[in-house]
Amino acid sequence: MRDRRSFLLLAALVLLPAQAPGAESVQLRYQYRPGEVLNYRLTMESNATFRMPDGQVEKLNMTNYLELSQELIERTPDGNAKVAVTINRVVQRVNGENRRVPVPEGQVNLLTLMPNGRVVELQSSAPAAASQNLQMVFPSKPLRKGDSWEQTESLTNPLPLETTTEYEVADLSARFPGYQGETVYIQSKMSLENSETPTKEVVQSETKGNLWFDAKNGRIVRSKARSNFSFELPITIPELVPEGSSVKVNLDLNVEIALVEVKQTGSND
Repeated sequence: MRDRRSFLLLAALVLLPAQAPGAESVQLRYQYRPGEVLNYRLTMESNATFRMPDGQVEKLNMTNYLELSQELIERTPDGNAKVAVTINRVVQRVNGENRRVPVPEGQVNLLTLMPNGRVVELQSSAPAAASQNLQMVFPSKPLRKGDSWEQTESLTNPLPLETTTEYEVADLSARFPGYQGETVYIQSKMSLENSETPTKEVVQSETKGNLWFDAKNGRIVRSKARSNFSFELPITIPELVPEGSSVKVNLDLNVEIALVEVKQTGSND
């Protein structure tokens, strides 16, 4: 009997899942440090096609290029980080031509962030979408390869929509070309919570993304997302466009965030 129980115990140990307690895991947290400035490049490119009620097709290509820096201002008593996000340069091109951008260069947005990236306070004199585009919110628990989580958000552009994004850890020790050190590689896929907007536009959408995060130093190395939206916008112009007409829109959107420099200012206060 004792031999049989020993055999069953050994078999159970052999058949345990590979990810038993003690398997490699990582806690994803932002680690802003005094005297350190993170310089990022944010590129947003959109290609839109508009099919008018009379069959005419119009196209619009827009590229927004921003150079941003993040710097720790202080640590709050509860462990959050107050970070200054400065817009150092902004360039917008529409159909190949430079356009004036209503966001002034040198503008500073102040964000108070929890260690997992959740924004708890925002101080800004202008829309701060660019500031928050740099932040991804991570789960509170340590993550292993293959772990996943979901995040629900409200979009306002290009249409008001509720979305759910599913994230999955694909690799805990990935190498990104040109970057010294290992990164956590995360893949994402976004779906719509509602395929019809509050104003009754029916939307089809697909978004896939990739993120490389330096867990040791607590910073984003590179983030890429590619989206496609297809929807119809109702349009009525008396005596020109019949009632019930619509414009069919197809929109491709690419967003890339790249860490270009980690600068030491010499201040460690």
